[in-house]
Amino acid sequence: MSENMRRNCFVSAIIVAAGKSTRMNMKLNKQFIYLNNVPVLAHTLKAFNDNPIIDEILLVVNKNDISFVTDSIINKYSFIKVSNIVVGGSDRQSSVYNGIKAASTQSDIIIIHDGSRPFVSSDIILNTILAAQEFSSSLCAVKVKDTIKTSSEEGFINKTLDRDSLRSIQTPQAFFILILFKKLTIMPFLLVF
Repeated sequence: MSENMRRNCFVSAIIVAAGKSTRMNMKLNKQFIYLNNVPVLAHTLKAFNDNPIIDEILLVVNKNDISFVTDSIINKYSFIKVSNIVVGGSDRQSSVYNGIKAASTQSDIIIIHDGSRPFVSSDIILNTILAAQEFSSSLCAVKVKDTIKTSSEEGFINKTLDRDSLRSIQTPQAFFILILFKKLTIMPFLLVF
């Protein structure tokens, strides 16, 4: 870890877990499914809570889940870096925005991650933050393995895209907060998290 970064940057992690898991077609939100007898969200929070470069965690959840998350996850697993539980918005972008607004005034870098992605490593968190420090923002991506095609409005295939140049964007994503607020002020409708 860059000691210079540790001394000079306050890092706020926003963990977004306000979704309803409608695509999974389940009654239980996917972040509350148990994995090795522990909720998925608890695994995700542990990755950030145990990371020495993270100063605070802002957990964004559905308002109906606040009590459950507080008692059954945060308190039960002693996630001491969770500084605030934030009510999510009507969509992901609004939820992230609510988390950003709740970040500490000391915050230099914001790192955003999905609560339902528990397998994020300490190295990925660190490298995403270090890249944001160097380039103002960063994100994680993986090479696309599927064949991707474009089609006409009628549904006919136009062409096959070269998968070597395609990436699937994932979380975490990190930003210097001043850059993020500038974008939110100038063109908030263009931000996609």
